[in-house]
Amino acid sequence: MSRIRNPKYLLTGVVLIGALAGMVYRAAQDDHDVASHNDGPAATALETAEPQEQRYTCPMHPHIVQDHPGSCPICGMDLVPVEARANPGVTVDAAMQQTLGVRLAEAKPRYIARDIRTYGKVAIDQGKITYITPKFDGWIRRLHVKSAGDRVSSGDVIYEMYSPDLINRQGDYLKLQERRRQLLGMMPNASSQESEIVMDLIKERTRVRTRMVYEDLDPETLRDLEDLNQPLLIVPFRAPKDGIVTDIGVREGSFVKLEDKVLTLIGLNEVWVDIVLFEDQLAMVSEGDSLSVTIPAIGASADGTLTWASPLLDEPTRTAQARLTVDNEDERLRPGMYAEVTIKTKKEKKLAVPRSAVMRNGDGEFVMRYNGDGHFLPVPVHAGIETGNWIEIRHGLAEGDHVAANGQFLLAAEASLADARERMAAGHDHAAAAEDSETPP
Repeated sequence: MSRIRNPKYLLTGVVLIGALAGMVYRAAQDDHDVASHNDGPAATALETAEPQEQRYTCPMHPHIVQDHPGSCPICGMDLVPVEARANPGVTVDAAMQQTLGVRLAEAKPRYIARDIRTYGKVAIDQGKITYITPKFDGWIRRLHVKSAGDRVSSGDVIYEMYSPDLINRQGDYLKLQERRRQLLGMMPNASSQESEIVMDLIKERTRVRTRMVYEDLDPETLRDLEDLNQPLLIVPFRAPKDGIVTDIGVREGSFVKLEDKVLTLIGLNEVWVDIVLFEDQLAMVSEGDSLSVTIPAIGASADGTLTWASPLLDEPTRTAQARLTVDNEDERLRPGMYAEVTIKTKKEKKLAVPRSAVMRNGDGEFVMRYNGDGHFLPVPVHAGIETGNWIEIRHGLAEGDHVAANGQFLLAAEASLADARERMAAGHDHAAAAEDSETPP
């Protein structure tokens, strides 16, 4: 009985069929490595590839491949030359294509953009921060804000202050007010010189009043001062805008000096989303790119544009900061929340096919190119930008080529099995010939 008819070897051959299923892509890549890296139409015809060096394999262990003759290290059989298939790939008639659900797509230029996915966090808009500081030395007699997180509205009294300097300032203002009243009462009998004095007095009174407004005395407090016609010992100070208290620098009874920080307020009607950009992403984005932001914690999302990107790179992390501003009228977004960000870069015209057409394995990326008459061939490609349903093809295809966009996995598996069956049959024939040559007449 010949060795090839031994049941043990037949069983081994059956097991090896599974191992051979993925080898057609490697064979196609080895036979046509040059063609897969050309940019022009020649890249679409594997027949233009330069001849590859002769390789040898074991008929019973096809995964044993080397570039010189010899013996198989597993079974000891002589290695045989690897012969290129006359028509690699797989041929499927129209009826079978329909059964397999094969759909063809044309490789052609399309406007595509890279979607860059990164992360970030919600942050306070620095332009919405307000520091409340006194314009006089004095004592905080009452503090209406108790802790960080308190919300205040514009016009709310936030603290009351006793200040001798402020009392003196009020006294000077009231003197000007009284002198103005006296001169206005004398106006019917006043000479032109006295009228000029009255006008100068009015201007000075207006100047002092404006200065007090700039020193945070609100119009309501000034009206109380004018109505009482005497200095207010305890002067209230009000919030200039709506906001949330983030820091309190004093307590009731504290003595404060000019420009000491009493409170810090922030507005949350607009917030920043600070984004992390990795080193290899910096050249792909620019200010004005569209973004979409998702806050997983609350399921909120927003669209915007990149408003700022730092020119500086953080050396330890190899990242740079970028930012967009997001409307937050309902204040659902809170500083510190984690954000998932997708940046849509500027669109460029690139040769592209559907993303589903590109398959990947341990050796790289490939597509099932349609050569006509029902013939499909696995072709290595070099993919680039991915966006939406499209993927750029940098090498391996030319404009006008057609590829399988659906059902391509079945075609690839069939092509692998066909190649495996052919190589196994060649190995069996070689082994049988060797047995016959060794049989004595």
